Amino acid sequence: MPIQAPQWTEFLSCPVCCHDFDSTLRGPISLGCGHTICRTCLANLHRKQCPFDQ
Repeated sequence: MPIQAPQWTEFLSCPVCCHDFDSTLRGPISLGCGHTICRTCLANLHRKQCPFDQ
């Protein structure tokens, strides 16, 4: 049975806060590890490292 690929719209939202990316406060920021989170979540990180690579 084939596995369904993720919807392309899944990549238009921040995986931390689940808000849609926009061009202001929630603009997408690509981290050095390759993950992408919104600008607001990046500003709220207590440790300056990817929340998925901890």
